[in-house]
Amino acid sequence: MLSGEPFSDRPRSVCPALREFLQGYNDALPDGLRQELFGLAADIVETHAPPRVTAWRARLCVDWARSVAATQGLATEFDGSTLSNCAHAGACTAEVARSNPWCHSQTVAFFTWMARRSTPRTLSPAPLPPAPRAPAAHPLGSPAGVRLVRGR
Repeated sequence: MLSGEPFSDRPRSVCPALREFLQGYNDALPDGLRQELFGLAADIVETHAPPRVTAWRARLCVDWARSVAATQGLATEFDGSTLSNCAHAGACTAEVARSNPWCHSQTVAFFTWMARRSTPRTLSPAPLPPAPRAPAAHPLGSPAGVRLVRGR
């Protein structure tokens, strides 16, 4: 029993994006690497969050899989950052991790960070700071004759 809930592969206290990624990753790993994931199960308890946080985590999971695949020169196809794509992202990441121990260790570290550092308890409720003001115009035009070109 975790978090007062009966055993389930879809506990309510777990973020759906993290759950789907970890299930896809776990299912595609060989037994030896799978043993290293036991600690992550406890890390994702109490990570359920508002939909905007879940969507953000889903995007991180899919982007992680794209990055991992790119290190091996592999292309990936995801139709957005949906929960079903989180499971696919986990499986794609595991395919690379099977033959790349560094990828596996970095995926575990990434996932641990997401579970521990991106929970609603640790997200700052403070609004973003205002954008910096544009610098005052230089009295002689662009400094040192530099020409700024926008839109290229």
